This record gives sequence, C-alpha cells and structure tokens, in this order.
Amino acid sequence: MLNINPFKRISYIENGIAEFKKMDIINAIGVMIFYVIATIFMSVLFMKDKAGFSLKIFIFNGVKILLIFTVLINLFYYWYSIIIDEKNICKKTPKKITIKNVFYITIALLGFRIISSYLTIFILAPFSKVLMPKFMLKAVSETIEISFFIYVCIIGPAMEEFVFRGVILTGLLKKYSVKKSIIISALLFGIMHLNGIQFINGFLLGVLLGYIYVRTKSIYLCMYSHILFNTMGVIFMYIPKINNLLVTVLFAIVAFIFMIYGIKKIDNFRNGGL
Repeated sequence: MLNINPFKRISYIENGIAEFKKMDIINAIGVMIFYVIATIFMSVLFMKDKAGFSLKIFIFNGVKILLIFTVLINLFYYWYSIIIDEKNICKKTPKKITIKNVFYITIALLGFRIISSYLTIFILAPFSKVLMPKFMLKAVSETIEISFFIYVCIIGPAMEEFVFRGVILTGLLKKYSVKKSIIISALLFGIMHLNGIQFINGFLLGVLLGYIYVRTKSIYLCMYSHILFNTMGVIFMYIPKINNLLVTVLFAIVAFIFMIYGIKKIDNFRNGGL
C-alpha cells in the first residue's frame, strides 16, 4: 500500500533513509517556479468567505491546508528523492536535535528577527509602496486570520524548508560548493516571495537557514527555525513600532550580537552535536 504520510517522508530525509537528487541551477529554478505556481494557487483558497468567520469555515480551511501540505510534500519527494537501503544506514547516527542546538539556533533567529523587523523595515519603509504591491497587502487583509496564520507560522515554513533546503539546497550541494549552493538557494527563496521587501528578508533568512542546514544536516531544525522566525513576525505585528532611529539602531546592535553569538555556536556543531 502506498504510504503518503508527509511526516514520514520528512523523517526519511532527516534520518538519511532518503536524499535528493543532484541539481543544477536550471533545475533549481524549475523547482522554485513550480512551487511559486503552487503557492499562488493556494493563496486563492485562503480568500475570506462572504459569510465571515465561522468554525465550519475554519475547519474547512484547516483540511485544505493539510491536504495541500500532503500533496506538495509527496510530489517533491517522489519526483526528486533517491531511496537509500535502510540496512546501509548506521543505527547509531549522531543526535541532531539537542537542547543546545535548539537554544543557540533560537538565539540566532531572535537576533535576526529583530534586525529584520525593526532595522530592515525601518530603512525600507519609504519604499514599501514600490517594493510591496498593493494587491499583496490586500490579499493578506482578506484572509481568514486563524487558518491563515496556521499556514504562515507552521505549514508554510515546513513546506518551504522541505523544498528550498531539503530538495534544492541538497541537490545543489552535490554539484556546487557550499557557499555557492547556499547563495543560489537563498536567492531563489527570496525571489519566491515575489516582492522587494520579502526578497531582501527572504534572501538573508535563506542564507542563515542554509548555513544551519549545512552545519546540522537537520531538516527538522530548519523547519523549527523558519517556524520560529515567522511566528515571531506575527507576534511583532502586535508590538508598537519604534519610530526613533537611534533606538532602532541600538536594538539592532544588540540583536546583531545575539545573532553572531548563536551562529558561532552553531558553527561549533560536529555531526549535529556539540
């Protein structure tokens, strides 16, 4: 019987039972375009019903989210994966997810999120009308809040990490150097967001997530990092914005120290542990 459990597919990648095929830049662009088309289609499904919010609508949207997640994970898995003989996998594989791993990654992501939310947005705010098309802002305002945030904070990051770090970055690493592979995958990740502000933040986040993936070899940790980043972004939406440049810069300096500290500790990982 065909197993279509998306979480099982992700666990195969995490545990080394499967890996993704070698990929060049053209193929990587093709994967990105396919994913963009899929996400545009998904955005239509989240448009708010005229009847307004109700438990029925929320459940219906929740089912759609899980269905999309299942379909996309399986499509990319069967299209690009290579199944490895389980018998050849060392049973005593290094533990990738530890309390220290999660702690230092959290510190790094917290610093980056603050920089992204306060410094980058502060600088780019005068150009927001050019960098962020009105139809995108309108689309966000017309979504059902709870189900949309579930997608933005959990399902979306999980799918994006599976595709951009799992499929694309893993494939690129088999053909190019680590630096080139991370930069290419991060560029595609930024382009995927289809607007200027998110391209800049997406590219920088893609570099950080690519670095985490290369150091830890854990798709789970990348998913955790992306989920944390997006969730903090939602939380920061409800925190009053800082309009003072000096205070913003001071916040950014502290955040930068946090980020560098966390990254340096991640750099000390050896086979997924410290």
